[in-house]
Amino acid sequence: MEWVRLLAEQHREKPLPPDELREWLQVLTEEMRSEPLPRELVRDWLWLRMVERRNRPPLSPLEGTRKFLRDRVDDAGGLEEVRADVARTAASDPRPIREAVEAIEALIAEPSPDGTLSWIVAIDGNTRLDDASDSGAIEYLHELAQMLREVLDGGTPAGEP
Repeated sequence: MEWVRLLAEQHREKPLPPDELREWLQVLTEEMRSEPLPRELVRDWLWLRMVERRNRPPLSPLEGTRKFLRDRVDDAGGLEEVRADVARTAASDPRPIREAVEAIEALIAEPSPDGTLSWIVAIDGNTRLDDASDSGAIEYLHELAQMLREVLDGGTPAGEP
């Protein structure tokens, strides 16, 4: 596994193309399933992962919203649980929450094919709305984005002291 250190050193001198770095990290992840990474190489591995994530192309608004719904909303017991989870994340790294807000707002700002928004809220977010139409989904996503902005701003919900 010493090649992890060599890969990190090489990347510091002459950065690898993002796709090639992603492939190397996939190989390493597979190897780590059978053999744990030695402690002295963890820093190099984490640095390579950070560089790879920073260089990833941004997700489309649809994919960014779907990812947020799957990762944060799907298993939550409601928006208050989502708020608490998001607040914990934002305290240490607000970037993914900002990206989610931008994706959600961009998605609801542009017309989508009929049924798309209601589908992603119901399926990716595992959320049943009283109004299961796209209009209901737009309202839900707008409230979700507003809640995320409130968390990022460190404020309380609108209308509360």
